Amino acid sequence: MNEKLITVRLPAELLDRADELVPVLQEIEDFSVMRMTRSTVIRLALVRGLAVLEEDYGD
Repeated sequence: MNEKLITVRLPAELLDRADELVPVLQEIEDFSVMRMTRSTVIRLALVRGLAVLEEDYGD
């Protein structure tokens, strides 16, 4: 995968919510192969959110 670095300002509340999900997701077997961090949670949320938007509004 070709990755690009981006900078995005997020409300502190969203970061707190992502932080709260780290230990929860660490316990899920599907995610046990990856190191769960705040950044990982945000990436997962972005992927899932894009999938929903594409389903709702994509061609």
